Amino acid sequence: MYENFKSKVTLKKLSEELRQNIYWGNFPDKEAFASETLGEHIPAEQLPNFFQTIDVCDKGMTLCFTKTETKVKDDFWKTTDYYFTIEANFSEIEKLLKNVNRSENAKDMVEGLQELLNQKISFVAEA
Repeated sequence: MYENFKSKVTLKKLSEELRQNIYWGNFPDKEAFASETLGEHIPAEQLPNFFQTIDVCDKGMTLCFTKTETKVKDDFWKTTDYYFTIEANFSEIEKLLKNVNRSENAKDMVEGLQELLNQKISFVAEA
């Protein structure tokens, strides 16, 4: 449990640093990402918020997230939650975030964001 908390705190710090350092407006195109990658579900400009809310489990090594989809048909709302895990472990994601945060120019930032967003994800469940 402590490892999960420690990893979560680390991600929050890195995401705050990302928010402060990101070159706004210089993002990889969403169309550039293959299916079953993080970039398919999370736009680059939302990464700081995403890493603030991501779930950490398995002794701080596994990162999980939920994507909610709402459909309106006639007068009915249907909300579906999709659960995913990022296949890369915590230390790999931490390294990628640190590399993005150390970018010295917009080009390096975009390349780092692309590498981060190209991480494979696995579908876990739907509710």
